Amino acid sequence: METTNVSSGLLGPVYTALPEIEWNGRQGFALFIVAILSLHLFNVFKESLFGVKAPMVGYRSFFEPKWLLRLRFVRGSMSIIRGGYSKYKDSMFKISRNDADILVISNKYVDELRNLPEEELSGIEAHIRNLLGSISTTHVMLETNLHTRVLQTKLTPALGLIFDDMKDELNFALETELPECKDKWVPISINHLMLRLLARVSARIFVGRANCRNEEWLSASIDYTENIFITVMTLRMMPRYLHPFVAPLLPWYWRIRSNLATAKRFIGPIIRERREAEARQGKDYQKHEDLLQWMMDGANEKESNPDMIAHIELLLTLASIHTSSMATSNVMYDLCAHPEYFEPLREEMLSARREDGGWRKTTLTKLRKLDSFLKESQRMNPPSQLAFNRVVRSTLKLSDGTVLPAGTHFNIASDAIMNDPAKLPGGGDPEVFDGFRYERLRSDPAHPENANRFQLAMTDSNNLHFGHGKYACPGRFFASNEIKMIITELLLRYDFKYPEGQERPRSLSADENLYPDPDARVLIRRREESVLLLAGVTVNPTILSLNKLQDCIWLARYIYNYMTSGFRREYYVINDNCRNQNEETVVVKSVGHFGIHNEQDIFLHFQDKTNVLRPLLDEIKDSSAPHSIILRYLDDDILHAADWATMQLISLLYGEGFHIFRPDVPVDHDDYSVKILMKHHRCFGPFPV
Repeated sequence: METTNVSSGLLGPVYTALPEIEWNGRQGFALFIVAILSLHLFNVFKESLFGVKAPMVGYRSFFEPKWLLRLRFVRGSMSIIRGGYSKYKDSMFKISRNDADILVISNKYVDELRNLPEEELSGIEAHIRNLLGSISTTHVMLETNLHTRVLQTKLTPALGLIFDDMKDELNFALETELPECKDKWVPISINHLMLRLLARVSARIFVGRANCRNEEWLSASIDYTENIFITVMTLRMMPRYLHPFVAPLLPWYWRIRSNLATAKRFIGPIIRERREAEARQGKDYQKHEDLLQWMMDGANEKESNPDMIAHIELLLTLASIHTSSMATSNVMYDLCAHPEYFEPLREEMLSARREDGGWRKTTLTKLRKLDSFLKESQRMNPPSQLAFNRVVRSTLKLSDGTVLPAGTHFNIASDAIMNDPAKLPGGGDPEVFDGFRYERLRSDPAHPENANRFQLAMTDSNNLHFGHGKYACPGRFFASNEIKMIITELLLRYDFKYPEGQERPRSLSADENLYPDPDARVLIRRREESVLLLAGVTVNPTILSLNKLQDCIWLARYIYNYMTSGFRREYYVINDNCRNQNEETVVVKSVGHFGIHNEQDIFLHFQDKTNVLRPLLDEIKDSSAPHSIILRYLDDDILHAADWATMQLISLLYGEGFHIFRPDVPVDHDDYSVKILMKHHRCFGPFPV
């Protein structure tokens, strides 16, 4: 019989350790089976001899085989974990996944464990173990903590600094990613929309304005986590010792590496270009204010390698995009399931914006009802049922005498804790969605100490979804701001509802992980009153024609974008109606110039809007000099007597065009011009009057 040499390949190490004999195919296969069984038995006995002694939960009967328990855990993890918690909440228990048995300990141990050094207890190693390390390319986080240092010392302190950039990119993302839905309901995938919005906003902060709209980077940052998840969940269906053999057979394994190669190819040249510019310009070089630059500045010699920085940037998308997209998707599902919350949330958003005179970094902190709603949505739909994920590196003895041997991998049942009536803040039924649960606690005059507690990004021994202690999520404050900005803009601009007969889609479970249904659809429609709501203005409809206002704003915006000349002219409209209400006479001054030559130029560039432009152009005076466009009906509608709120509306939204003048004050006086405008926006120009 012909023999087969197996001295290379998977059995090479085994072959070289044995006496030289001839191997045929049948003997080689038998040896392979023996090796696999030996590995399996070694893992079983290692756990039983050296692991923590704790009861295994989830068995339906004494006779149920363990393989069936593990199979049921894939889809039935919630009942198993909550059942174990109800029995052993003050001690510990084990759950059985297909790839390993996991220890779940009581949260009473959190305070003594949360700040232990990395040499004794590692959160990073635990996360990497869950994500299969080098198989998923997440192992680089064991080689460096650059990402943690930068998030904690640079990103979080700079949240105010980057606020305008985030807002600007969100405006662009909304214009780009949302469908046309004026006067009609359009079905959309919330999950897909949130992924795209978050990818764009995160990219602005991660790689800067000049690079953030690169579609290769956006696609890689979205696909990377999806490919990791599918790879991990597929390999979890089998013991860990088989992972290195099976992983290369999976297509997603190679897609992960393709995503990483894209990231390195994209970010590497940016790093080199910035370093060359800094070396060339010296002290005159103005550094970028983005995460990439902060990593470049904070990296040591080993970490400064462009490939490593690119790798870390891509890894950060795991949390900044995907975890946040799940949270925002769940929030929108909960809002559609509880539409009674739409208006109270909008009222709070408008009130905060009016109080701050527009969007400010402080505005988000005033959205206490929104913060409460987000926290309640997270409580009911967490990304994972387990948190405080740790690996013991050196044997620990807890305060009650419990010993955790080195190598022990444990978690805490965070979802079960947040749904425990005895631990739910404020009491009540944990099965009932209460969007303002935490806002009431913070506003309770009997407990002023709660005013700054119970916030979305805060952690404690009962609130562990962001972790707690030394390894609490370092980007949670950035994520909180990002989510609030997106939800606020969506609610003020659009209406949402489920299609007729549809209820809230159930979250999908895969082991301990929970995911919003990616295939669920909701209906979206642009709000008719969105222009007014965006500025936080309530205007009497008999005074202000909404349709005229919207159309005029549209025209002003696009004509301004087409501006080609720097010529500046001034026009004045005196509002005599002020005198009738004993109000100060004001003069509105338009300081803009529109560099178009005639209406044919408008039609040429905006043919799809001719049905809107035609009636507007009919209203234009002095058509022989279109740069002096004056829309006469605005004299009555927008320049209403003392309707300063309306003036703020136009100023706040549509750029640097309005000044209020007091004719009785000398021109050179400091109070001559009272500027209502908050900020000039690149997309909007002076509004013509």
